[in-house]
Amino acid sequence: MGKKVLIVGGGPAGCAAGATFGMRGDDVTIVDMREDLRIRNGGPGPEQRSINLALSTRGLTALDAIGCGDGARELGVPMHGREVHALDGSTQFQQYGQFGQYLLSVPRSALNELVIDAAEKNGCQVLFGHKCRDLSLDEPSVTVEVGQGTERKLQADLVIGADGAFSRVRAMMMRKEWFNYSQDYIPAAYKELSISAENGKDMRLEALHIWPRHQFMLIALPNLDRSFTCTLFLDRDQFDKITTPAQVREFFQKWFPDALELMPDVDVQFFNNPTPGLVTVKTYPYHYSDKALLIGDAAHAIVPFYGQGCNLALEDVRILSDLLEEHGGILSSVLREFTEKRKQNADTIAKLALDNYSDMASRTASAYFQMRKKIGLALNRIAPKTFVPLYTMISFSNVPYSEAEQSAQRTERAITSLFSTAAVLSVLAAGTAATVAAVKTYQKSTRS
Repeated sequence: MGKKVLIVGGGPAGCAAGATFGMRGDDVTIVDMREDLRIRNGGPGPEQRSINLALSTRGLTALDAIGCGDGARELGVPMHGREVHALDGSTQFQQYGQFGQYLLSVPRSALNELVIDAAEKNGCQVLFGHKCRDLSLDEPSVTVEVGQGTERKLQADLVIGADGAFSRVRAMMMRKEWFNYSQDYIPAAYKELSISAENGKDMRLEALHIWPRHQFMLIALPNLDRSFTCTLFLDRDQFDKITTPAQVREFFQKWFPDALELMPDVDVQFFNNPTPGLVTVKTYPYHYSDKALLIGDAAHAIVPFYGQGCNLALEDVRILSDLLEEHGGILSSVLREFTEKRKQNADTIAKLALDNYSDMASRTASAYFQMRKKIGLALNRIAPKTFVPLYTMISFSNVPYSEAEQSAQRTERAITSLFSTAAVLSVLAAGTAATVAAVKTYQKSTRS
C-alpha cells in the first residue's frame, strides 16, 4: 500500500517531488499558501515574479525523470555563453562549454506551471490557498489555514518541507534538539528589471548578457519573445543612496549607458520593484526520523551566482527518487542517506556560488580570466575525460558538486602550468629578440 505524503510548498521542487511520489503510487497532497498560478477568476494566472531560471543538465535530468524535460525546453531559450558588455559599449562573447552545451533560460512562473501540471497528472492533489500554520513531527501532521481563521489538520506518513528559504516546516524542525541552522546575508541585494522585446530585438538572443563593474553588475536573460529579464546586483547601502528617478538615470548613464538605451523607463521600473536580499541557508540534518524531510531552499538556500539554486533543488528530487528505489521505499534509510549525500554537495555549491560573484562581476572582463577559460576548454577538447573545467562539471554534468570541485583542481593545475610555461617562453623569446637586435646594431656600427 502506498504511503501518504504531504508536501508543503508548490514550487518547482515541491511539485517535482509530488510527481515523483505519485509515479510510485503514493497518496500525495501538496499545499501552497499562494493562489493557483494558472487560474485567477477564470482568467489568466496572476502576474508572477519575473525572475528567470538558468536550467542546467542537473535540473533538466530531474525534469526528464518526471516527463517535464521536453516541456521545459520548449519554454526556454538556450544560452551558449556570456555576452560581456564593457563600459565603452563594446561586447565580447565567451562560450560556456563545448559545442552543443548550453544553459536554458526559463521564466520561473512558466516552469512552476509545468511542474504543477505534472504533479496533477501523476495523481497529486494540489491545494492552493492553504497556509502551513503548525507541524506535529511525531504524528506527523500539518495544520493549515484555509481562508480567514479556518484551520484543517492533515495527517501523513511523511511531510516534506519544500517551502523555501524561510520555511515554516524547517521552523518547526528547529524546535527539536540536535538540529543545526544558519543563515548569512551578503552585502548585495538585487532589483528585477526588464528590456522589452522591441528594444531587445538586436541583442544576441542565445546568451546571458553581463555588464561587469567589479563591485556590482547587471545581467539579462533572454525570453522566447526576445524580451530580456534583467537583474541589477548592488550592495544594499548603494541601493539606499538612489532615491530619485534622476539618480537612477544618472547611475545607469555612468555605469550602463548602453543598457539605459534599452530600458528608457528604468527609472519607473526601479521604484516599482522590490529590493530583496541574498541569503545562504544551511541546515543539518535535512530530515527528522522517518517523518519529515527538507528539500530545496528549505534545506539549503544559495545565492544565484552559479545559476544552480533551482538545479540543486530539482537534483534533490532525483536523488530522493534514486534512494527510494535503492532502499525499497524504507523511509528511515532513505531520509538518513539523503541527508548524508546532499549535505556535503549543497555546502560545496553554496561556497562556489559565493565565489562566482567576483568571477561574474569582475573577472569576466579580465583578459587573464578569458585566456584561462579558453585554455580550459581547449584541454577539455583534447582530453575530455582527463581535463574537465569546473564550470563544465557543475553546469553540464550530474557529477556530485563536491567531486566536481576536487576533480577540477587537476585541470586548474594544468592551466597554471601552461601559463607558467608560456610566461617563460615569452621572456626567452623577448630576450632572444633583444639579443638579435643588439647583434644587428653592433654589425651595422662596425661596417660604418
